[in-house]
Amino acid sequence: MIHTYGDSHAYYTFVGVPGVVVHTLGPVTMRRISTGRTRKDRSLSYALSEAATEHVDDTVLQDAVAATALGPADLVIVSCGEGDVRCFLKPQLAHDHVTAEAYLPAMAARYVDRVAALDRRGAHTGVLSVPPPAPYERSWSIAWPPSQLNVPPAGGDAERAYFTRVLNYHLACACAARGLLYVDVHSRCADAEGLLIAELSDGGVHIVNPTGVQAALAALGML
Repeated sequence: MIHTYGDSHAYYTFVGVPGVVVHTLGPVTMRRISTGRTRKDRSLSYALSEAATEHVDDTVLQDAVAATALGPADLVIVSCGEGDVRCFLKPQLAHDHVTAEAYLPAMAARYVDRVAALDRRGAHTGVLSVPPPAPYERSWSIAWPPSQLNVPPAGGDAERAYFTRVLNYHLACACAARGLLYVDVHSRCADAEGLLIAELSDGGVHIVNPTGVQAALAALGML
């Protein structure tokens, strides 16, 4: 059995793949998982002024995995990161006065460390690549209910595509170092500019055609 945990991509990416149980955690960011901390008011936005923000320990992923009856025949796949790239990463880099190349390796490593530390009861475990970003006009809509993830994307299309490639590179390296699977849907769903192919999407930011993730799982011998 395949169990997916994470943001909305943990659901949409696996639509149409048989034998998948989805455990959606809401719009959880990679940064939240990587730090193990969240704002006390559970707000989604990054706390750019950390000193003025009260945090609490966050166990949303650990609790969801612990509540699942897992065994050696199962596969756990964790999905986060698209929301980080779309909404939060560029403002965070500007606030910290750092480059993506300086910031993303540590975030990716901490995130994969958190996944590796989960009590999975022997289940195979992998990290889903961050999907290709959708072009600006498909990344948000004034018709959607207002939320902190329904805002104009932070960064242009080429910039977000670059952030995604850098982040996925470091996720793949961290997975290899820790013996976890890296489930690469990005390379199967990105166009020449590194953006999400419209025909594979839901018209927005999600992959809904299952062929990419099925091919990725088959390449890993997990399907």
